[in-house]
Amino acid sequence: ARAVQDSKLFKSFDDVTAFTIRRFDELLHERFTNQPTIHGYHKRFKVYVIKAYQNGYIKTNPYDAVKIARGKSTSIKYLTEEERDRIEALELTNGMELSRDLFIFACYTGLAYSDIAAITPADIVIEDGREYIVGSRQKTDSDYKIVVLPKAKELLEKYNYTMNIISNQKANVSLKAIAHMAGIKKNLTMHMGRHTFATWALRKGVNIEVVSKMLAHADISTTQIYAKVLQEEVDKGYDKLL
Repeated sequence: ARAVQDSKLFKSFDDVTAFTIRRFDELLHERFTNQPTIHGYHKRFKVYVIKAYQNGYIKTNPYDAVKIARGKSTSIKYLTEEERDRIEALELTNGMELSRDLFIFACYTGLAYSDIAAITPADIVIEDGREYIVGSRQKTDSDYKIVVLPKAKELLEKYNYTMNIISNQKANVSLKAIAHMAGIKKNLTMHMGRHTFATWALRKGVNIEVVSKMLAHADISTTQIYAKVLQEEVDKGYDKLL
C-alpha cells in the first residue's frame, strides 16, 4: 500500500515490529480522522504481515500485540444536492406528494418533523422585507428564527402556511418508496431532511457557528458532527487516490 511506503517505517522484514506498527497507526491518525478508514489500512497491511510470519520472514506476528479498533462510521445520513433535486422533481400525488413536500421543506429549513408540523400562519413574520419562521424547537426548547428560502416559501404557500399535512410515520413509509422511485439507495426518513440541510449549508461555505444557529443547536459540538461527516467524505476521496 502507498501509505506503508510513505511511512518509511518498513525498509526490511526486521522493521515489522509492534513498535513500528504503532508508529504507523500514529501516522495514519495524523492523516485521517475516520477510524474505519484507519482500520482499513491496517487490515490490508495485516494480510502481508501474516504471510511474512507464516513464511518465516518474521518470528512473530506484531498484530498479536497491537489491537486496532474497527471504529464506527458517523451515523448521520443525508442526501446530496443532486439526490434532493431528484426527489423534488418527481411527479407525485396524494400521500406520496404530501410526504415528499414535507421532506423537501425540511431540506430547505433544517427543521425536524415536530417543528414543521407545529408551524401556523402566526409563526411567520416579516422584517425589513424578509420572511422568517419564528418558533421554539419541540425537542430542546431552543428558540429559532429561520429565513424562508424561496423553495420553502413555495411550499408554505401551497399549504396555506400550515405544514401539519401528514403524520411522521406515514411520511417515513412513503419516503422509502419515493427514494426507490428516485433511484436513491438510502433509507430515507423525514429527519434526513434536517441532516441534508446542515450538510448542504456547510458545503456552500456557511460558517459552522452560523449553521449551529440555523439548526437551533444548544451546543456547537452537535453541529460539528456534520463537519466530521464531510471530512470522512474527503478522507474517502483521498483513499481513491492512493
